[in-house]
Amino acid sequence: MVPKTLGEHLRLARIDRGLKQTEVAALLGVVSQTVVKWENNMVLVGPNSRTRVIDFIGYEPAPLGEDPTDDAREM
Repeated sequence: MVPKTLGEHLRLARIDRGLKQTEVAALLGVVSQTVVKWENNMVLVGPNSRTRVIDFIGYEPAPLGEDPTDDAREM
């Protein structure tokens, strides 16, 4: 699976680390249901939580519609 949303990136990072949604929720300061909704693309990660999610996953995902492997962006 190639993640396309911040929630999908979050899910993969959580699984790679062997964490439960409740554990990630505690780390991010939200309730576990919020993590479930983010990971299942039911709601978008809001601006107040975005920085914490990016810190957790360890990188800034490419914006939607942008191919991170597209070298033309660097010109």
